[in-house]
Amino acid sequence: MKTRRDEIDWVLTDKTHQAGRDLLPEALKQRLTERYFTDFGNAWLNMANSIQWHEASSLSEAIAQLNLLADVRHSPSWC
Repeated sequence: MKTRRDEIDWVLTDKTHQAGRDLLPEALKQRLTERYFTDFGNAWLNMANSIQWHEASSLSEAIAQLNLLADVRHSPSWC
């Protein structure tokens, strides 16, 4: 029984969370939801921070750059 508990502890916990109440479905759901939104937000932040703007020499060139960034099929930010 202790070996099984150690396996659960290794899979479902880390050093900051102890097994027990954290194994309840609602606690797991809350931790996974928090982790999902943290990871999702970080992925978007990394993508947004990776966008580089090239100074446009004219209004039409600036519009072309914005159109490229907004185009789901051809945007370098969506690759």
